[in-house]
Amino acid sequence: MPELLKMLRTPLRSDHWTIVKSLGAIKSKEAVPELLRALEQGRMIDEVARALAQIGDPGAIPALHDALKKSRGGYFESLAGAL
Repeated sequence: MPELLKMLRTPLRSDHWTIVKSLGAIKSKEAVPELLRALEQGRMIDEVARALAQIGDPGAIPALHDALKKSRGGYFESLAGAL
Protein backbone atom coordinates (compact mmCIF):
# COMPACT_ATOMS: atom_id res chain seq x y z
CA MET A 1 0.00 0.00 0.00
CA PRO A 2 2.67 2.60 0.84
CA GLU A 3 4.24 1.96 -2.56
CA LEU A 4 0.95 2.74 -4.34
CA LEU A 5 0.59 5.99 -2.41
CA LYS A 6 4.18 6.91 -3.23
CA MET A 7 3.48 6.31 -6.93
CA LEU A 8 0.53 8.72 -6.79
CA ARG A 9 2.89 11.51 -5.70
CA THR A 10 4.83 11.26 -8.95
CA PRO A 11 3.95 13.22 -12.08
CA LEU A 12 0.88 11.84 -13.83
CA ARG A 13 1.55 8.40 -15.21
CA SER A 14 -0.55 6.01 -17.23
CA ASP A 15 -0.93 3.66 -14.27
CA HIS A 16 -2.35 6.30 -11.91
CA TRP A 17 -5.89 5.48 -13.06
CA THR A 18 -5.41 1.83 -12.08
CA ILE A 19 -3.87 2.79 -8.74
CA VAL A 20 -6.72 5.15 -7.86
CA LYS A 21 -9.32 2.57 -8.87
CA SER A 22 -7.57 -0.10 -6.78
CA LEU A 23 -7.34 2.12 -3.70
CA GLY A 24 -11.07 2.80 -3.95
CA ALA A 25 -11.87 -0.88 -4.43
CA ILE A 26 -10.01 -1.87 -1.26
CA LYS A 27 -11.52 1.11 0.60
CA SER A 28 -8.11 2.39 1.67
CA LYS A 29 -8.64 5.11 4.25
CA GLU A 30 -4.85 5.60 4.23
CA ALA A 31 -5.16 6.81 0.64
CA VAL A 32 -7.66 9.59 1.40
CA PRO A 33 -5.07 12.38 1.95
CA GLU A 34 -3.29 11.53 -1.29
CA LEU A 35 -6.57 11.27 -3.19
CA LEU A 36 -7.67 14.63 -1.81
CA ARG A 37 -4.38 16.14 -2.95
CA ALA A 38 -4.98 14.78 -6.46
CA LEU A 39 -8.52 16.18 -6.40
CA GLU A 40 -7.31 19.62 -5.33
CA GLN A 41 -4.74 19.55 -8.14
CA GLY A 42 -7.46 18.69 -10.65
CA ARG A 43 -5.92 15.32 -11.44
CA MET A 44 -8.17 12.44 -12.50
CA ILE A 45 -11.24 14.07 -10.97
CA ASP A 46 -13.72 11.40 -12.11
CA GLU A 47 -11.58 8.51 -10.89
CA VAL A 48 -10.62 10.17 -7.62
CA ALA A 49 -14.25 11.10 -6.84
CA ARG A 50 -15.35 7.51 -7.45
CA ALA A 51 -12.53 6.15 -5.27
CA LEU A 52 -13.40 8.54 -2.45
CA ALA A 53 -17.05 7.50 -2.71
CA GLN A 54 -16.05 3.85 -2.43
CA ILE A 55 -13.87 4.54 0.58
CA GLY A 56 -16.67 6.47 2.27
CA ASP A 57 -14.56 8.68 4.53
CA PRO A 58 -16.73 11.61 5.68
CA GLY A 59 -13.58 13.72 5.97
CA ALA A 60 -13.51 13.91 2.16
CA ILE A 61 -16.88 15.67 1.94
CA PRO A 62 -15.59 19.27 2.24
CA ALA A 63 -13.02 18.75 -0.52
CA LEU A 64 -15.57 17.05 -2.76
CA HIS A 65 -18.01 19.89 -2.14
CA ASP A 66 -15.34 22.47 -3.01
CA ALA A 67 -14.42 20.59 -6.18
CA LEU A 68 -18.09 20.45 -7.13
CA LYS A 69 -18.44 24.21 -6.69
CA LYS A 70 -15.32 24.81 -8.81
CA SER A 71 -16.23 22.34 -11.55
CA ARG A 72 -17.50 23.71 -14.78
CA GLY A 73 -20.00 20.92 -15.24
CA GLY A 74 -17.60 18.40 -16.70
CA TYR A 75 -17.30 16.42 -13.50
CA PHE A 76 -20.65 17.20 -11.91
CA GLU A 77 -22.00 13.65 -12.02
CA SER A 78 -18.96 11.94 -10.48
CA LEU A 79 -18.45 14.63 -7.83
CA ALA A 80 -22.12 14.81 -6.87
CA GLY A 81 -22.29 11.03 -6.81
CA ALA A 82 -19.37 10.90 -4.40
CA LEU A 83 -21.18 13.16 -1.98
